[in-house]
Amino acid sequence: MARLMPPGLMEALNRPNARFDFHGTLELFVLVGSEVRSYYFATARLNFAGVSWQPHLRKSPEISSSLLGEADLADCELQNVDTVLGIEFANLERFLSGAEAKVGRYWKDLEKGTEWHKVFLTGLVEDVSDDEMAVKVTIVSDIYADVSVAPLRNVRRLCPARYKGFECGSVSALATCRYTIGDCQLRHPGADAFARHMGAPFLDNQLLQKID
Repeated sequence: MARLMPPGLMEALNRPNARFDFHGTLELFVLVGSEVRSYYFATARLNFAGVSWQPHLRKSPEISSSLLGEADLADCELQNVDTVLGIEFANLERFLSGAEAKVGRYWKDLEKGTEWHKVFLTGLVEDVSDDEMAVKVTIVSDIYADVSVAPLRNVRRLCPARYKGFECGSVSALATCRYTIGDCQLRHPGADAFARHMGAPFLDNQLLQKID
């Protein structure tokens, strides 16, 4: 299934001797309490559609697609040489998992000045990691296709409750929690973890089935 491109883009790209500037883009929308923090990154400093895009995206994101033509997963890499992003994202770690994200591409016709922007993947952040050089973000496609039929609560593997807060209720002597179901089981007795954990963890039962 072919993707629809912005009107006029393909004609412009097919123009003989056409010259273009093009860049990858990444939008992140992180819900912190009642506040939504928006981040706009690109592979160069850009200003279009009333948005200032920061030049922290190291290269155009690689998107893995299924045979149906829909994007399923994207790996994005942001520069972290000055560690500013790494520190900020580390402070937002438990909010970043499940944050909304959009991966796209920007084109500018260098002769006519026309700009286009296309989002190729809309999804949720599944994993964030960082080192001295880069912050890596993995995004999986949003299976709900922007359709909401009830009050919104993002599906996240990590628990969004504050450790030892009212919703958590843990009285463990352990000082910190990584908000996974495994950590929750170590901090709550018996089967309480499955009632207390507010995320949507994947449990691999490792059952083997034989078909005769």
